[in-house]
Amino acid sequence: MKLKSFKELLKHSVNLIKETEGRYIDPFKIYSVQEQLSTAFSQEAIGKSVNAVPIKKLTWGKGDTKVMIWSQMHGNESTTTRALVNLIFLIDRHPSAFAKLYENLQLIIIPIVNPDGALKFQRNNANNVDLNRDAISLGQPESRLLMNTYQAHQPDMCLNLHDQRSIFGVNGNPAGLSFLAPSFNKEQSLNQNRRQSMSVIAEVAEHLNHYGLKGHIGRYDETFNEHCFGDFFQQQGTPTILVEAGQLLLDYERNRSVYHCMLSYYLLLRAIVDRKFSDEKVKLYYQLPVNQKLYYDLMIKNVKVNDGHFHLYYTYDVEVHNDKLCYRPRISHVSQRLNPAHRVIDAGFNYLEGSYGEPLHYLNKNEYLSDIKINSVNYSLF
Repeated sequence: MKLKSFKELLKHSVNLIKETEGRYIDPFKIYSVQEQLSTAFSQEAIGKSVNAVPIKKLTWGKGDTKVMIWSQMHGNESTTTRALVNLIFLIDRHPSAFAKLYENLQLIIIPIVNPDGALKFQRNNANNVDLNRDAISLGQPESRLLMNTYQAHQPDMCLNLHDQRSIFGVNGNPAGLSFLAPSFNKEQSLNQNRRQSMSVIAEVAEHLNHYGLKGHIGRYDETFNEHCFGDFFQQQGTPTILVEAGQLLLDYERNRSVYHCMLSYYLLLRAIVDRKFSDEKVKLYYQLPVNQKLYYDLMIKNVKVNDGHFHLYYTYDVEVHNDKLCYRPRISHVSQRLNPAHRVIDAGFNYLEGSYGEPLHYLNKNEYLSDIKINSVNYSLF
């Protein structure tokens, strides 16, 4: 299928499945809707989480090249899962459009590795362990299931899907999507497998530049950590690609990111089939700008504090209440220096005012503020 044709299919498929609408998703609802898939997707419960929630695997395709894909090993990183589930249903409803992938690939998919974390929208699992630091010790049931799946299938390529925080930017722009060909040693050396990962990423990034992401594609930190699954699998000789869904401006539900992730997954799979690996592609990979932690969710600039003027920078802490996400603005930085932010409010060299109109002379780092006034005008901080 030509990329233009896929893009037409994609137009109406970002929330193809209503269970993926919104950034908070319930694993049980995802498992339930997956029962509607045709027999082209085989489904298997491969084990359970710490809290005995099933973890499911899907397989599709009859090709010789095995691609293992997993998402949401961090429970609060749901964007890639939403994109993955919607792409699965898009493939299932339009099988002829994906015939080339079906004939050439076998996909092994774990949509939600950490269902306990997903239910609470927290990074770690129910034992408060970061599963992506458990590749060596394998102390958690979810980690062991992921490793067992890898060993059972011996994939030719791995796709490790994550979300990145809204603080990341590239060249002064928000990082909408970032990639990494993980290192296999501390020296960050190159071998054939890592070059393959880099070539595929470069091929995909080249296309994404023409679909609304030019200037918003980053390269993730490639510091080696053998406790991370991507680095460990790369070390074992399997080309691995990390995908990090980012945020563009005020899209906190990350619907635009879902769209770009679905597009990138298709491009990744197509590039794996086409096997366009080259040294030129490796050079293009290294030209991708490295992610930097430079963005804030909100800046209130030109705020009067005592006898000076400062800029207040907020980050949003995310919590779950009644299956909905709540964003709590927290002061994370106070400075006279301007930094990038997704939203900007200009205080016009005035005090911020409290609930009763009193000037706020002291503003403490890590203080939560949901609403403020400036010159008696109310502002909601989210």
